[in-house]
Amino acid sequence: MADTTPPASAEVPEPDAAATNAAAAGAAPTTPPAASPYGQPYAQPYAQQPYAVGPKTNTLAIVSLVLSIIGISIGGVIAGHIALKQIKERGEAGHGLALAGAIIGWVGCAAYVIAIVLTILSFVVFGTALWGFSSYDYGDYNY
Repeated sequence: MADTTPPASAEVPEPDAAATNAAAAGAAPTTPPAASPYGQPYAQPYAQQPYAVGPKTNTLAIVSLVLSIIGISIGGVIAGHIALKQIKERGEAGHGLALAGAIIGWVGCAAYVIAIVLTILSFVVFGTALWGFSSYDYGDYNY
């Protein structure tokens, strides 16, 4: 078997001063990467695909949904219907947002109406029931 170690008298080449300074500064090496051990060159990275820009989302559609969710139902209904009209005319995105805002707004308005009717009804029922107790005869005692 042949000895593969270099003789002691063989000179080792000095590294290039510019390459040493670049490596110390954290710069990338200037030499290309070594070939794959299988003889195939490394694959080149793919170019970045262009970003596809879709239609702009209608701002009133977003406002409609937010207003309806936080409880300002009439504002959500109005903004939702205006947004649906604008989306139809301008071809913007956000049809689902505007529709959801309008529907949730109408449900909220119905809930407010039911709550008001139940409140008035409870005042009428309990008010007349309490009114009858106020005519209690205390006898000779005046309070």
